[in-house]
Amino acid sequence: MDSDTFFNTIHGLGEAYGIPRHQIFENNRFVIRISHMKASSVAGILAVSAVILFASVFVIYSIFYISVTGRIRQFGQLRTIGMTSRQIRKTVRYEGLLLGGAGSLAGLLLGTAFAYLIVPGGFHFPATVKIWILTLTAVTLTVLFSINKPAKIAAAASPIEASKANDNSLSKSRGKRRLTPFGLARISAGSNRKRSAMTTVSLGIGGLFFTVGTTFIASYNIEEYSRAGVYAFGDYILEIADDSAHAAEHGAADIQINNPLTRELEAEIAAFEGVKGVTRYERFGVQYEYNNYQTKDSILPFESRYLEILNRHRVEGEPFDYERMVRNKEIIILRNRQVDDIYGWKFEIGSQVRFLWYDGEDSREDYFTVAGSVEGLSKSREEDAYYLNTAVGWFLLPRDLLTAMVPDSYDPSDGLIVKVENYKTDTAVKEYLQKYADSDSRLTVSCFADEVKNGERNYYFVAGLVWGLSAFIIGFALINLINTLVSNAMSRRQEFAMLRSIGMSGSQLKKMIVGEGMILAVKNIIITLTLGTAAGYAAIQVFRELAATYLHWHFPGWYLLGYLGTVLVLPGIISAVITNILERKSLTERLREAE
Repeated sequence: MDSDTFFNTIHGLGEAYGIPRHQIFENNRFVIRISHMKASSVAGILAVSAVILFASVFVIYSIFYISVTGRIRQFGQLRTIGMTSRQIRKTVRYEGLLLGGAGSLAGLLLGTAFAYLIVPGGFHFPATVKIWILTLTAVTLTVLFSINKPAKIAAAASPIEASKANDNSLSKSRGKRRLTPFGLARISAGSNRKRSAMTTVSLGIGGLFFTVGTTFIASYNIEEYSRAGVYAFGDYILEIADDSAHAAEHGAADIQINNPLTRELEAEIAAFEGVKGVTRYERFGVQYEYNNYQTKDSILPFESRYLEILNRHRVEGEPFDYERMVRNKEIIILRNRQVDDIYGWKFEIGSQVRFLWYDGEDSREDYFTVAGSVEGLSKSREEDAYYLNTAVGWFLLPRDLLTAMVPDSYDPSDGLIVKVENYKTDTAVKEYLQKYADSDSRLTVSCFADEVKNGERNYYFVAGLVWGLSAFIIGFALINLINTLVSNAMSRRQEFAMLRSIGMSGSQLKKMIVGEGMILAVKNIIITLTLGTAAGYAAIQVFRELAATYLHWHFPGWYLLGYLGTVLVLPGIISAVITNILERKSLTERLREAE
């Protein structure tokens, strides 16, 4: 069920069994995270699918263009025996649909099997059928769109011109040319500019995506990614254990009224050898009611010194004034845009939020006015912004207001963040902190090293997606390159035989064919190194603006070196295979062959 149905069902049960609304505590974080994860996953899958379809348009178009231009004589012969332009167009389209249908069937079977292996427990056949229909529709439209222009080219050729069509590259050359193998390769590459351009574009797209993807991988700083939140201040966290807070009648409040994270403990840890600093962070648990919605959350208290940075990141409300906020019982909303994304509503400026809390002695409640909202703290590199952004709830509250909400003995501290010289080699500080946690079941120790391991898993997952998508697109481009080189060679068998008959050696012929592939490869390299590098740099800057500050642009040198080696070596291998195939027949047989 969706989140609305979930909440309505729970509230309906409460009414049916006489349970007051304020005594119902939904597991709303679970619902929110699941719905948010589902939305983000669908958006990501649609984005990747759109990229693949976009690349497929270029590749399918170029392959059919090469195929059609290589068969112009065949289409001309069909026109001479009575086939109409419309019939030729339909023939090309049917050919595309047959190939697309065969590929779609294989793709659906493999994709469905792979999906089942990934999440067998979530496999739902009716939903799979809908995906099949959607996939077949998308593939059919992509194929029809891609082959539309090649079909028109095939249908537009007149019978007389088509029957005389010849792809002889030498006959199209003008002016003086050096008749060396490479010179002849240049003449051939320039004789059919459109075909060469399409192959270059498809290769260039593959290289561009590869460069952007590998730039992302090379620029990804796992440690900085893992430093998000409280770990920005240190490497170990001695904090109140969630299990202890959940087991207590009033949650963390029962522990914070007699908080084990005392100032004396903080001083002892700070004096321990190897500790570079200790940072205290606070969270005050409440239940809030707003817009007919009730749930648990936490408040982060702040002092007046934070007002400067809060006002710099203010997006709603009047400039914040600490004394006014204390006097009028005002609060600040953190990430109000995210509230709107999740709930479909946001905290309106000037409206009131009802807080219910336990002060260590009694349950209390009061209303607080929304003074404004702040956004973008995660993008700032200032320490104060980092601290404010550690808030896991929506609310920031002046500390003087919190002081009036709880007795003097209440300490809202939730953890101590301990910074060391090198978390990779440290063992003494970790063992020292673990000693406190072992002696007090209310406390637990968390390590940045464990967070780095989680960051590595995320990195390898993202890297796998990037490599998979890049390999898919580059694979299409290389298929296009192979098709271009093979179709060029097969359609020019007489030309090659003629050159051999006037003295060109087999080695020179091979160099000529290799040269044609090298020209295409060099053009691709230029596109990859210029547009790909620029796009990769721009992508990193965009991601950084979107709060991915753990990305720092690095040129993916080793990745590109491997890619460039591949696109340079592959034409040579293909050309050698083509030459060997051509040389299997005698020169006389090749001269007699009709194209």
